[in-house]
Amino acid sequence: MLHSFSYVDDAVEAIIVLAESPNSTGKTYHLPVANPNMTGDQLKNLIEKITNQPLKLSLLTRNMTYLLQFFAPLLSQVREMMYQNEHSYVVSSEKIERDFPNISVTPLADGIQKTVDWYQSKTQK
Repeated sequence: MLHSFSYVDDAVEAIIVLAESPNSTGKTYHLPVANPNMTGDQLKNLIEKITNQPLKLSLLTRNMTYLLQFFAPLLSQVREMMYQNEHSYVVSSEKIERDFPNISVTPLADGIQKTVDWYQSKTQK
């Protein structure tokens, strides 16, 4: 299943630009997403390449959330969002990129690297 991914700094920038622009009033936009869209395995491989470490992933199934919600109530809310991982979830940011050409769209690999760098700067103190 393919998914679209946004770098959070790009999303924040876009929200600010849209909020401040009279040209966005009454219009609907998807926030910037990096291309190409990827499968979960492709994303995993990209993260492993960037971090030079294998990822250890465990899948949480819908049925597991039913049982575990008694110990971690937040999991009932996770279950509500699981549809995003059960089907492809692809959006286009062509409209926002066309209407606001100065909005950033960070390539996925760059966004992951920036996130890894930020996380390491916070954990290596």
